[in-house]
Amino acid sequence: MAKKGRPRPARPARDHERQLRRLVILDRLRGAAVPLLAIGVAVAAWPLAVAGLLDVTLGVTIAGAAVMVAALHAGLSEFADERTTAATAATLLAFAALWWFVVFGSFRDEIDPGAELFAARLSLAGRAVTAPLHGIPGDYRVVVEGELDASGAHASRSAHYRVALTEDGGGGQALEGDFSDRWSTRRSGRRGVASVHVARTADKHIVHAGGGDLHLALESLGPGAHDAVSVRLYPERFSTTLLVGLATALTAAAMVIDSWRAVDPGELLLTSITLGAVFAVASLRRFAPPHPGFGDLAFNGAIGAIAGTGAGRALVHALRRVRALAGRP
Repeated sequence: MAKKGRPRPARPARDHERQLRRLVILDRLRGAAVPLLAIGVAVAAWPLAVAGLLDVTLGVTIAGAAVMVAALHAGLSEFADERTTAATAATLLAFAALWWFVVFGSFRDEIDPGAELFAARLSLAGRAVTAPLHGIPGDYRVVVEGELDASGAHASRSAHYRVALTEDGGGGQALEGDFSDRWSTRRSGRRGVASVHVARTADKHIVHAGGGDLHLALESLGPGAHDAVSVRLYPERFSTTLLVGLATALTAAAMVIDSWRAVDPGELLLTSITLGAVFAVASLRRFAPPHPGFGDLAFNGAIGAIAGTGAGRALVHALRRVRALAGRP
């Protein structure tokens, strides 16, 4: 009686299919689908917010996050390769998590500072108000909001304010700025002219406190404004010192990852992208109003991209010079 032949194992075929699926996934991760989808989301957020279908703060947050996804993809997509080891992939994931925590975390903190710690209204004839800090030192954001008198004329005007701030057991400082109401014209079509109105009735100041209670008083307010301003106090979750330290560590890690590239390791692509993202957030923190919009996102993003590219190029030239002095190719 003939013996039945043993069935051949199907494992090689399954391994081949698994490897093929892995290559397809990696190829898609390297491709343009991810950045195109991210940019599409960022572009769609603006008209949705303008139409009132999306909150402006949420829309700006979504658009900023989508742009960051596209930027991070540009810096890391080369490593979506079958030759990337598990250890390298784990390191890249850890870097991406740190990058997201630093860049998006500080960006999100700037767009939405969270619940206020203290709010009050200051008047020229009123007494100083006290904001209790309960002995917690750190950086705090003080938002000053005012209101200009109604005017029927389309004329630019401004009113200067000065708020005195003192701390128990510490020194004092003045928070100064201008509320403005500006009108200009721009061309609309071939012969038309449209009026453009830009009002700035809120300003922000970053103060460092040692934990003592803060005392605020309105010292002066220019003509044309109501005789009172509102102040709101928020904690800064990302202090300037913390952000600088984390950004420095992130940049150093990006330079190490750039050295692992098989193509153009000396071009510091990920480093330039990281510097651009950090500079964009720093610019947003420094120049944007308390409630940034899409225009502020685009303007400060462009500043960050230009500064990051310049800083990246400077680092490339510096490294090449060091290698040349050391006699290395």
